[in-house]
Amino acid sequence: MIDRFTGKYGFLSNFWPCTIVYQGFIFPSTENAYQAAKSSSNGEFGPGWVPRKIFLTCSAALAKKEGRRFTVREDWNTKSVKIDVMWAVCSDKFYQEEFKRLLLATGNQELVEGNTWNDQFWGVCRGEGKNWLGRILMDIRHQLKINEIGK
Repeated sequence: MIDRFTGKYGFLSNFWPCTIVYQGFIFPSTENAYQAAKSSSNGEFGPGWVPRKIFLTCSAALAKKEGRRFTVREDWNTKSVKIDVMWAVCSDKFYQEEFKRLLLATGNQELVEGNTWNDQFWGVCRGEGKNWLGRILMDIRHQLKINEIGK
């Protein structure tokens, strides 16, 4: 089991630098894209998107902090909406050759986004949590394996 997305497995973290294309914009990490997507600023993306421009260039840590300042879009707390966004940005990352190779190298290990900041939706803290990020990454890994077999 991989129970932390740090050190050798830091590439699994949403804070890991990578190029993510989401809704026609290029972000420097999955965290940046995810935080931008949850804003209610004049629709998901479009002319009113300018205030969220910071997510295109800031660090992942700052993106997470700034993401708390914006008004969250109305449908955001629907589990499927935020999971679909996370799936999309993580898929973009792990379908890139470098990250695909690294994710596939985790074999069949369970991926658990263990944390100390009490995130029990995306990860597990003190043995409690839904581990949605880990589940998404394992699902993407499964899809990648199926694609490799089909080649």
